[in-house]
Amino acid sequence: MAVDFCKFNVDGALNMSSGTRGGGMVVRDSVGCFYDAVALRAPSLLYVLATKLYALKFGISFAIDASFFPLVIETNSLSATHFILKDEVCYAAERVLVEDIHHLLASVSSCFVHYVPWTASGVAYHIACFSLSQDDLSFWFEEPPSLLWDCPDSFGDV
Repeated sequence: MAVDFCKFNVDGALNMSSGTRGGGMVVRDSVGCFYDAVALRAPSLLYVLATKLYALKFGISFAIDASFFPLVIETNSLSATHFILKDEVCYAAERVLVEDIHHLLASVSSCFVHYVPWTASGVAYHIACFSLSQDDLSFWFEEPPSLLWDCPDSFGDV
């Protein structure tokens, strides 16, 4: 079966008691087969929106480096989606992250960004939660991490 596109889901997580923040990303093909996943810690001083934008920026850079094209990027943050799709200057505190994302997206010809409801990004959220307990980047290639085996939407929410 031919792969029409790569789908990239991203989400952020926050531990309110420790203040740690993290991001989770998963890349699948157009039929839902797992390619890669990444978990990363985000700087602790970021706001929730900035945490999601930080994860998006890292994930987009990762997807570009891995040549995942055409790429469909999905996030459950309406604000992040709005900032990324706006074609005007961002005056929000997260401006630098938004500008960095705009530069990354301008470097590729086949990339689409859109909002999905929270229920459609459960895998990315699980990976983001996992990142809160890690100090380093975690990568998974070709085989999904065991933490997703019990996640209800692990491989079918394309």
